[in-house]
Amino acid sequence: MRLNSIFTSLRGGFCREYTVVYSDRAQAPALACRGADGIWRIEIQEDPFNPSQLSPDPQRHLPVGERQAETVAEHRDRIMGADLSREDEAKLIKHWKRKP
Repeated sequence: MRLNSIFTSLRGGFCREYTVVYSDRAQAPALACRGADGIWRIEIQEDPFNPSQLSPDPQRHLPVGERQAETVAEHRDRIMGADLSREDEAKLIKHWKRKP
């Protein structure tokens, strides 16, 4: 996994855009957000191994298990509140606690 960006969402949560790098060098863009319960959940991710999910437009990224017109970047832009630096995120992580 390669982290691309960290941001707060318009819902007040924290999100990360990243690239999944597979052993065969295939790559898939993805985005996950941290819920109020402290659990990170994937919101959108392309499946590079399922050709039926790939869009004819190579700039489009489709989520696992379904077709979608929105790219990872469009989804990010729609839910993004503000960018965070890695240093800002590191400070926040010290205060995050996962609920049992």
